[in-house]
Amino acid sequence: MFIKSQFQLHHHCLSLTTELYQFVEFSVDADEAISSSQRSPTRYGFPRFLSLQEFKNGYLEQNDSCEFGAEIFVIQSTKMMESFTLISYRPKNTFTYKFENWSKSGTDRRSREFGFENKRWKLLVYPKGHPTSKKESLSVYLEVQHLTEKMKVYAEFNLRVLDPLKKKNMEKPFECWLSASCPRKGDTNFMPQRDLKKKGFVQNDTLVVEVQISVVSKVDVSKRAGVR
Repeated sequence: MFIKSQFQLHHHCLSLTTELYQFVEFSVDADEAISSSQRSPTRYGFPRFLSLQEFKNGYLEQNDSCEFGAEIFVIQSTKMMESFTLISYRPKNTFTYKFENWSKSGTDRRSREFGFENKRWKLLVYPKGHPTSKKESLSVYLEVQHLTEKMKVYAEFNLRVLDPLKKKNMEKPFECWLSASCPRKGDTNFMPQRDLKKKGFVQNDTLVVEVQISVVSKVDVSKRAGVR
């Protein structure tokens, strides 16, 4: 698109300079120009686009007038839009797993995968404690599966070791960002190992661990056409 305007200039030198400056602000390529933000954020141009002497000698017509033009390009572009939503869930939204043959457990054990909010998750326990934990502690974690390098998930949840007899469950809340480099969250010192049998958490050689997820993030990616 090309816009052309005609101006009748005054003979006075100061008035001519002012008219020229206004023309220059609107007639140059915005990608190469400097912004006159002190006047208006929508103006772009060169304050010294052309010397006054060159303008008089080469561009000013005999009738003391000249033509000014601007060529404008509108480019359609496609932008990727990402929306982030936190979704809350009812308290009954739990996953429970029974770790059987507890006495034969090795250094770590994982539950089967379960699905939640388009993600795959596992419960992870260290019967003898995580290597970084204090001695004689049970370590319990929630671990998200199959995240790519750029994916992140925010979650709020409660981890529980269930007491099948007295119903005095051991429970701790967590809130965190999870990623491919840090896919799990929990407590290395979730509870003392001695309490597992002493307080009846292990029954029939089985330990029951539960997670209640109350908040998890959802990310939607879409394309949107834009103009620049």
